[in-house]
Amino acid sequence: MTRSLLFRIATLFALGVMLMVPLLSIGGLVQQRQKARDLVVQEIARSAAYAQTITGPILMVPYVRTVTEQQIDGARTVLVTREVAGELRLLPQRFDLAGQLTTQERQRGIYRARIFDATNHISGHCEWKGPPPSSLFMVPVAPP
Repeated sequence: MTRSLLFRIATLFALGVMLMVPLLSIGGLVQQRQKARDLVVQEIARSAAYAQTITGPILMVPYVRTVTEQQIDGARTVLVTREVAGELRLLPQRFDLAGQLTTQERQRGIYRARIFDATNHISGHCEWKGPPPSSLFMVPVAPP
């Protein structure tokens, strides 16, 4: 009785191992095909200008201002003057984006990828309603 039970368990284990071999080889084939598909999709995307980002108009005004700071040097206070460069970035009050988006499907071998083509017209309107920029206290955006 124990011997036949042990034989049945060993047979089931052997069948399980034998069935795992084709399953693992199929899993490896699936991974290989997925990698090949990803490479083809990247190649098609590169041939079509890859990924792009649309940004609106930004008015960038460079400036230089003089800053006087107090620094403590030992027991005495010293006034230090230096120039700080930066950029004032103004976004438009009105931003218009008009465009048309079309799709195209490209194929390499058995793999397909979708390409998006956009024809856009971007416009904006900047208006300064404040005091002259030179009279403002501006924090530098980027060091020189």
